[in-house]
Amino acid sequence: MSPETLILDNGCFNIKIGYAGSNSRLFPNAIIKSKFDKKRIYIADEIEQLSDKTSLYFSLPIERGYLVNWDTQLQIWNKLFGKDNLNVDYKNCRIILTDPSDISSLKKCLDLRPDSKTSIIVEMIIVGYMCQPGLYSTRFSKIGNLIFMSARSLIPTDRAFSEDNTEEIIFENYCFHSLIRTSAPSCAAQIHCSFENPCCIIVDSGHSFTHIVPYIQGKIAKSGVLRIDVGGKALTNQLKDWISYRQLNVTDETYVINCCKEDVCFVSTDFQEDMKNWRAKRLDYLLPDFVTLMRGEKRGERRQMSRWWSNCPQ
Repeated sequence: MSPETLILDNGCFNIKIGYAGSNSRLFPNAIIKSKFDKKRIYIADEIEQLSDKTSLYFSLPIERGYLVNWDTQLQIWNKLFGKDNLNVDYKNCRIILTDPSDISSLKKCLDLRPDSKTSIIVEMIIVGYMCQPGLYSTRFSKIGNLIFMSARSLIPTDRAFSEDNTEEIIFENYCFHSLIRTSAPSCAAQIHCSFENPCCIIVDSGHSFTHIVPYIQGKIAKSGVLRIDVGGKALTNQLKDWISYRQLNVTDETYVINCCKEDVCFVSTDFQEDMKNWRAKRLDYLLPDFVTLMRGEKRGERRQMSRWWSNCPQ
């Protein structure tokens, strides 16, 4: 029986996870504490057990796109892989792991590509599970249209590779069958280039920053890759500031305002047209009180602009 394939999109604020061919599930990539119950921590989806989600404190394992707290990340992964959620059979399961920091490693792999038709997939293949920590060496090989990076317990590696413990965690802590490490833009570009124009620009906007990655004839244009330090976190903070200065103080309500942002904000598909008509339609949004209303909700559109909305910046 061939092993199942588990896809894990390890984002800064949310984790999207699921088996290939099935629907994905979304979990907070955080450990949460409430001011009303300071002795207990809530891991990932346990946040739904909170009746009052005001003034929550989030402990994130990833800061500005880099995994900085492995203890927190392992607690979250253990929760997701456990019996209460996916119940993963590690030795009979392959895992595809995407994370933003892999864009830099993706550039290095592209130098080994023999032609533009080669897929941008990097797979970590472990020979044995009883490997000493930090003793991995890497070797590239080509099979078909895939570029494989195999990991073997042979000799100590250089400092740059040893500082990344992901492979060690995946194979030694969890004993997964095999691992592919890649980035979300590379996956999106591969699908686009397979069916449409092989030239495209992938805009990957996450919690902490946005990556803009151009592809020409299926190959990444390394000189054109751009990282902008603006993401969902900056937009949530901006919305908190606007509401706090003009209506009521919500500086400690990151979770509530983030839900509001996700409910009412959108990515424009026609920026010029939307800027012309932004005053025409308004939405009333009712904030939750966590007694009768557990999550904020949109009310009907209203055409007339109120005094408060007239003060919003253009």
